[in-house]
Amino acid sequence: MANNVRTRPKNRRDSILAVASARFHRHGYVGTSLEDIAGDLGITAPALYRHFRGKDALYTAVLDAHLTHVERCVDEAASAAEAIAGLARVAVERPTLGMVWNTDRRRRLVDPDHAIQRRLVATADKLGALLGDGEAGELERLSARAVLAATSSTGFYSSPLGPEGQAAELERALTAVATFRNTEELLDLEVAGEGIDSRPWATRRTVLLDAASFLIVERGGFHAVTIEDIATAAGLGPNVLYLHFEGKADLLAAVLDRAATWLVGALERESSSSATAEEALARVITSSLEIGARHPSWTSTLADELANLPDPWFADLTARVEAYLEEWVALAAANAPGLSIEAAQVRIRAALAVLDDRAHEAKERRVLAPDDMVRLIRAMLIS
Repeated sequence: MANNVRTRPKNRRDSILAVASARFHRHGYVGTSLEDIAGDLGITAPALYRHFRGKDALYTAVLDAHLTHVERCVDEAASAAEAIAGLARVAVERPTLGMVWNTDRRRRLVDPDHAIQRRLVATADKLGALLGDGEAGELERLSARAVLAATSSTGFYSSPLGPEGQAAELERALTAVATFRNTEELLDLEVAGEGIDSRPWATRRTVLLDAASFLIVERGGFHAVTIEDIATAAGLGPNVLYLHFEGKADLLAAVLDRAATWLVGALERESSSSATAEEALARVITSSLEIGARHPSWTSTLADELANLPDPWFADLTARVEAYLEEWVALAAANAPGLSIEAAQVRIRAALAVLDDRAHEAKERRVLAPDDMVRLIRAMLIS
């Protein structure tokens, strides 16, 4: 007699983690439901409870799995070079690895006892010790965190180079970070507090944009914020908000559009005002550092929240972000004539992750001076 009993695949848990990783990485914790994940897997949401108690447990399991790969690269490495090669390889094999780093920074962790946070800090410290030949000084600890930030960059693009070629280019960029030596004293960077600006000359529309920008970062994503929250934070009523924006998606589009406009405008201004490719790259890097210190959430918000926009906003802003990245790639190629466009794309993403992370890092410790940051980013692109 035929056996009609259905058996679950042996790798079901791994499949759940892979699908959940992709969902959480793209939409964040708040923007992802168990129903979304189950639908991607072709199963029912209750079936997920056979493996995980709920969304918190599943999210934590995803972070744990990714962090385990990072830990293994560092723990099993006999040298800094071996750790760097392992991180580059794993980052390409598992592009959602960046969840561990980025969610730590943007406070989306479902980590009430801070166990994952402590593991991440310990791994960065171990990597720093490898970079310092057994002893991590202030620069080595800073470099270790920059390496991990750059490692997180692979989740935001696809490369035509193939896994081996992409990993090789990423390894070169990470090595430039790991071997960098500063020429100026590390400095305490004053980073603007992310809050609602009380400028008396600001228009209501600007105050609403400030409130939305602040709350998206503070609460862990666009899906965690309501129209009422934004209006209340701005000191206005919801009806006033609707005088300026058609709805929540329109408001998010305006928040991202403002960030993109600043970034693109600064790049074009500094590039067009330069006499040489080398000067242009230095000026664009310096300008990016200034924007990052004044508005530390803007670049990460662009990367995180772009996918939450419906058309036509998504298509328009994606095109602008891609044009912005193409300008960076062109600058890298002009400064390193032998560098292919495909290789430049990988290195630019890693370099922008390091630039983006500097302002977040500065909230806790000293960071590289601007001239040294220019040298570091140039080394990542041209090494």
